[in-house]
Amino acid sequence: MAKHHQYLTGHQKGIVSRFYANQDARVIVKLQELASDLFLTPAGDAAAKKWATVEKELAKTNAPAAEVAKVLAARDAKALASLLARPGLSAERKGPERPASDRDDV
Repeated sequence: MAKHHQYLTGHQKGIVSRFYANQDARVIVKLQELASDLFLTPAGDAAAKKWATVEKELAKTNAPAAEVAKVLAARDAKALASLLARPGLSAERKGPERPASDRDDV
């Protein structure tokens, strides 16, 4: 019986690599689209779902937690748009920090 392992071709590996390399841009663009949708969405269940998505996506950014909480509490699309327009807003993931070695390599 054959084992079901997934092997990716070189082309597929390139696609996956570019997907993760552009994660920063994808998160910011998604938040910008949600902000524009919130301007047009009347208050209700649809807006509540969009705000829940905004909360999840903002958690992936380096936006200050206090400002994020303020925007989410007010549910103000204009404040969200101004937060997203700030220079330096990013969703880049930092790699895991390497543990400090117990040895001293002097």
